[in-house]
Amino acid sequence: AMITSGVPVLDCLQIVSEISGNVYYRKLWNDVTRGLESGKSLSEPLLASTLIPKSVAQMVQSGEKSGRLGAVLNRVSAYMEDDLRNAIKTSTQMIEPLMICVMGAIIGSVAIAMLLPIMTISKVMAH
Repeated sequence: AMITSGVPVLDCLQIVSEISGNVYYRKLWNDVTRGLESGKSLSEPLLASTLIPKSVAQMVQSGEKSGRLGAVLNRVSAYMEDDLRNAIKTSTQMIEPLMICVMGAIIGSVAIAMLLPIMTISKVMAH
């Protein structure tokens, strides 16, 4: 979004590096910044990194070559947001049955814990 609105790439990378909460990503963005300052392309360090998916790095490379980096990055971000949303949805769907079983076990144990003393008292009263 910053590149599309006209912010220089080096400034964008500096901001991204500062707000990155992960040490590995901060180092990656600093490496990308140093590479750009030394004349390399933006995609070279991304292609060499294991933190960035190769498909994303290749899209950045094609955006650089075509001169439409901002539009490509916006598209990549939309794609990655959808991918994350789908991953979260899938993982929550996988966790739901486990949660139901755990809640059933908890409720069942509470019910048994409440009924057991009543049964014991009725046995004692019957004798």
